[in-house]
Amino acid sequence: MRRRIEAWPPGLVALLVAYLALGFAYSVLVPLGEAPDEPGHYNYARLLYLHWRLPRAGEEHESFQPPLYYALAAPLAGVGDPTQLPIRGNSEFSLQPGGAANLLLHTRAEFMPYAAWASGWHLTRLLSLLLGAVSVWASYRLGQVILRSEPAALLGAAALSLAPQFTLTHGATTNDALAVALAALLLLQLLLLVRRGCNRRRLALVGILYGLGVLAKVSLLATGPAIAVAIYMGQPSGSFARRLRGTLVSGALSAVVATAVCGWWFVMNTLAYGEPLAWKLIRATNQVRTVPVNWTAQLWGLHRTYWLGYVGMTLPGWLYGLLVVPLLACLAGLAVALGRGKCRLSGAALALLGVFSAGFVLSWVQWTSAVAGADQARLLYPAFLATVPVLAGGALALVPPYRRKAVAWLVLICLLFLNLYALRWRVLPVFAPPARMSIAGVPEEGRRLEFANGIVLLAYRSATVAEAGDTLEVSTWWQATRPQQVDVWMTLRLVAADGGVPVWLRGSPSGGRDTTDRWPVGPVTPAVHRLKLPGDLAPGQYTLQLGLQDFGNDAWWPVTDGSSPPVEVWPLGTVEVLPPG
Repeated sequence: MRRRIEAWPPGLVALLVAYLALGFAYSVLVPLGEAPDEPGHYNYARLLYLHWRLPRAGEEHESFQPPLYYALAAPLAGVGDPTQLPIRGNSEFSLQPGGAANLLLHTRAEFMPYAAWASGWHLTRLLSLLLGAVSVWASYRLGQVILRSEPAALLGAAALSLAPQFTLTHGATTNDALAVALAALLLLQLLLLVRRGCNRRRLALVGILYGLGVLAKVSLLATGPAIAVAIYMGQPSGSFARRLRGTLVSGALSAVVATAVCGWWFVMNTLAYGEPLAWKLIRATNQVRTVPVNWTAQLWGLHRTYWLGYVGMTLPGWLYGLLVVPLLACLAGLAVALGRGKCRLSGAALALLGVFSAGFVLSWVQWTSAVAGADQARLLYPAFLATVPVLAGGALALVPPYRRKAVAWLVLICLLFLNLYALRWRVLPVFAPPARMSIAGVPEEGRRLEFANGIVLLAYRSATVAEAGDTLEVSTWWQATRPQQVDVWMTLRLVAADGGVPVWLRGSPSGGRDTTDRWPVGPVTPAVHRLKLPGDLAPGQYTLQLGLQDFGNDAWWPVTDGSSPPVEVWPLGTVEVLPPG
């Protein structure tokens, strides 16, 4: 019984329960495809299941990634209907106040009861969630091994796994989940190697974890120097030359095992792209950086995205600033502990953790220098595995020993509330449908237009004069008079006197907030649509037209004002375009 309590202390159990509950909530509530790079990760697994081969560059942006995570996810994607991938981009996406910050449009098929294809996607999300639980367990164990302190282990693991971005990421389909889990297990094994010494079993296990890690994400190549350092430290005492010879022999064993696990991947890349790391493919499928790196902005981006930061899902600016305070406290406490010689961290462990972290930091610097959009903390999660426990120990160094356990539990509770706050008020509102209104609040502007199949445009409003280069706003008020079974798309367009269509917008009638098959019957759905007029748009008189079509179908829905014969598109009015300025 005593062993079980030591292996599963209450703090670890509570942390795992909190993580799994929060991660499951993110997995279910955040719409499919809205987490970082998720459509590409799911599509990779889907294509692998359908074709039994790795995707090509022209088929999938994430095709440069190693295949291990996707091989695990592919059977889960196949449980649903992997032949379908009905992703709808949001043409009215905007990060402006009041804009639609959702990248995609989400039909009723993505909500309970899920369509078959959505069910398979959700199962791959659960895979990431479970892999994240491995990372949580391993991060707690790392705290125990590094600092030999239950409060420090709890504080460090909670600071990583209860950050909203961590649960958002691990509630989605992503190879980061497997990469972080394997990095955590590898670091744990390296620390045990230093403490207990090298033997064949441990060296082989290091090789297996390293090989699997590289097959999960190539960035785990960065752990190579840390492996060499750990093997050297795990050698028996003796002269430098003797320990170096032992390191070479032991390292060769781990290297052979790792090569047997992942070497084929580099051979395949060399045959296909002429180089082991396939940099040609990576550059072809990523946005190559064209401007110098602003490292201050990159570091602030890492801070933001450690807590929560992806597209419209962000925390208030003041909260990001406030969250700098705990980091400064951790650094101050660590400096005090080191200065007084009271740090429980051994020199060997500190060196290993430093090399382990530095490998990922240098890899991130190289990636940031080559590719745009790399200010994402998830890219450094493996480095945080090594640094966060140390920072947690620094924070607790400022606390009397008899209060450290209480402080660790208090921080866990605070992080739990921060995560719930982020989910409820900073994540879910991004994907909320537009606020419905009663028909009594609809202005009496424009004509009442009745479309086939029970959709009515109750009113509309648009400017009659605009300058080239400006944005023309068109306000609409919609109503469904009966349940809608399909996703309907709206087209707004300016038609010139010669019949040309220089400006158009095609998207959701709700202004990019939801799809018509989710509209309730009766309440009014207001929307504002913005047509960006080109700066070189010829001055003159244009007709503003509106029409509806089924998504993926070119046939127009007939529309009438009740007194005129049905037509395909309706002229809302005229707009005079003036020269700019």
